[in-house]
Amino acid sequence: MPAHEFLSDTTDHLIVDVRAPLEFAEGHIPGAVNLPLLDDRQRAEVGTLYQQQGRAVATRTGLQAVRQRLPELKGDLDRLLARSGDGVDLRINCWRGGLRSRSFAWLAEQFGHGASVLEGGYKAYRQHVLELFRTPLPLVVLSGMTGAGKTKQLQHLQRAGEQVIDLEGLAHHRGSAFGGIGLPPQPTVQQFQNNLAAAIGQLDTSRRTWIEDESQKIGRVVIDRNFVEQIRQAPAIFLDVPQAVRAQNLADEYGRLSRDELKESTLKIAKRFGGQNVQAALELLERGDLAGCAGRLLDYYDKTYGVARARQNRPLFHELATERPLDAALTAELIEIADQQRWCKAKTSGV
Repeated sequence: MPAHEFLSDTTDHLIVDVRAPLEFAEGHIPGAVNLPLLDDRQRAEVGTLYQQQGRAVATRTGLQAVRQRLPELKGDLDRLLARSGDGVDLRINCWRGGLRSRSFAWLAEQFGHGASVLEGGYKAYRQHVLELFRTPLPLVVLSGMTGAGKTKQLQHLQRAGEQVIDLEGLAHHRGSAFGGIGLPPQPTVQQFQNNLAAAIGQLDTSRRTWIEDESQKIGRVVIDRNFVEQIRQAPAIFLDVPQAVRAQNLADEYGRLSRDELKESTLKIAKRFGGQNVQAALELLERGDLAGCAGRLLDYYDKTYGVARARQNRPLFHELATERPLDAALTAELIEIADQQRWCKAKTSGV
């Protein structure tokens, strides 16, 4: 089954990834369940045998390991299918769509369950993901300096019926030295890209999609360069928010977080921000003046943003000055501005 059919939501399906746990952890199809034919040690052993003694010896050793796990595999598969409900379509993938996935599909059939195999395996799926990032999308970029409330405004836009991609939400990171505080661990680069591709796959490509202005890296994850280029070439609305308002927004957002972690993150930018500036920010943090601390740090982030913006040469089509970036009225104004643009009039939701 080709990747585009394998990922289709036209039927209720269960994706079972039969690769080893370490392979699955590095990256997998969103929603897939890991049911490994070989554990990490066995996979490493079979791989070594393949390199040293050839395919026949490696295959024989792998099949022997699988044979020992047959009762366990049957029990695991039965429980998965029972939780998924009657009539679920079983779909299998391994790395290349070869021996492991075909063997598992054969086993499933012996247990009374039909199954489809992903042609080319996870490797083909990754090619599908990377191709998807080259597919043009009608994007509207929400731009602005640190603390302008872009992520929260995207949430307001989504509630108003607009299509949104939340890159920072997918990355589990807010995109600064302080970005990971209080959030779950970041996914691997592969898994972030897989999750982003899944979000893109759910879009109506005849409608516009709002996205936040981002650099190629968000924390330690990397956005595919082709998709970054789409963001940089898309028209943008720049939220021009006074620094004092942005500082208070940051104080409200980060004030509930660990002071020790805030201090540690502040020290990370000491070399770039300057020792005296960092010390002043830390003193404000110790006194509990979070807005004052954020204001000092914004001096650094605003300069950094200005340099990055000048390099991008973005086709900005509107600057919107506001002192209430999280106000519902601003959401309506953003939609109205986008509606007035000829290229995206036909791509609105109609909500």
